[in-house]
Amino acid sequence: MLHRITVMLIIGFWVAMTGLLVLRESYPDATRLNTIPMAHVGRVLFQHEQTSDLVIRDKTREVGYLHFQPHTNEETGERKLEFHGNIGLAVLGAGKQRISWRGEVVFDKAFGVAELKLTVSTYEPVQQLQLELDPATNVAKYEISIQGTKLEGGSFTMDTKGVASLLERAGLPAGLFQQLLAKQSAMPESEFSARQSTLKMNGETISTFVVTATVGGQTLLEAHITQLGQMLKAQAPVLGYKLLPHNSKDTE
Repeated sequence: MLHRITVMLIIGFWVAMTGLLVLRESYPDATRLNTIPMAHVGRVLFQHEQTSDLVIRDKTREVGYLHFQPHTNEETGERKLEFHGNIGLAVLGAGKQRISWRGEVVFDKAFGVAELKLTVSTYEPVQQLQLELDPATNVAKYEISIQGTKLEGGSFTMDTKGVASLLERAGLPAGLFQQLLAKQSAMPESEFSARQSTLKMNGETISTFVVTATVGGQTLLEAHITQLGQMLKAQAPVLGYKLLPHNSKDTE
């Protein structure tokens, strides 16, 4: 039981941190870290508020789905990206599990991340991790429940000391975290870029923006987004997954 709870906690924490990193890099208006104007793609997403629904495929086999929906509050200027989905995975020797997620990211007027909420769930047994991150205070709150009963909850700071205490509480040895830090410091920097392109889908050629994330020259994610802000296709070569619309005939 503790093993599976630990897996859920680490998966949820990793997804949230990765999401914050990608969003931060994607909006140079807020961070000034990029010279490529990926903020234009972000503005397009929220300007048209198009829904994206994609099937996750492992070669030709459907293993899950992803949905996301951007919203803009015209009065306050607040932008919110809602998302949910699921995927079937073999989780660290715990057998095949279907993991689902649901959450939202809130941005301020300058595209700074104001809030992130994430819920990660498994079904056999029914377990749930709720995670909330507040970048303003650098604090994350979490709650773990099994069969609807709260098992554990608390908060931690989003720094080395806070994460180390979290992993210790989950039963992982302190030395393991130091090893992870050493490997992280040796990892190459990530790069994000956007360019104009076209995509041929179902016999139609569509103008798109291609957003690419790479680490050390290895492509982690490549996504085609229309000029109305809808994601039409994406692939994660490292994981071997492709994301395509439900009615797409492209399975290669």
